[in-house]
Amino acid sequence: MNPAELKAVVEYMESERGVEREVIIKAIESALQSATEKAESDDDHLRLEINRQTFEIKAYKTLSDGTEIESTPRSLGRIAAQTAKQTIMQKIRMAEKERVFEEYKDRAGEIVTGSVVRFDRSDVIIDIDHAEAVMPSKERVPTEEYEMGERVRAYIVSVHERERGPEIVLSRSHPDFVRRLFELEVSEIADGTMEIKGIAREAG
Repeated sequence: MNPAELKAVVEYMESERGVEREVIIKAIESALQSATEKAESDDDHLRLEINRQTFEIKAYKTLSDGTEIESTPRSLGRIAAQTAKQTIMQKIRMAEKERVFEEYKDRAGEIVTGSVVRFDRSDVIIDIDHAEAVMPSKERVPTEEYEMGERVRAYIVSVHERERGPEIVLSRSHPDFVRRLFELEVSEIADGTMEIKGIAREAG
């Protein structure tokens, strides 16, 4: 992986996936560090560092007297190309999952708008600003049908951290969905001048 390729990966993850640049670079450094330590039998400790401007990868060896000198192993290029890419992407995916959970963990009860990206049996998978959310069949309005790419407004029922990543559950049949819509659309409700005492809604 040369500096140009590395820069392209970092910029893509930053712009398209919303993962902070420094988080990505540190994840890559950690992956390279781990891969290099496994490949190198030298007892001297190696520290790998990515230049934030040029994206060059350099290694520094700590000698027995504590002195640190630049010492890039000949195997570093092969390691970066063969071993590190997979680990890098794993760490980046992990960082992205953490970012999504941190962004949405306290947003249950909000209204969000997203686009339908696929269907999982009867569930609808919706992209909401670089994060995927699921609208289970029980949270759908029975009479509504959805198409790929369709824009959908829904209510965040819950956000949970799962092993495979954050689980954001949406609903269009939840009673509070209508309440929140009223609050967004009617200024008197939003500022407290009017109060909704109760809502009765028949699905569909």
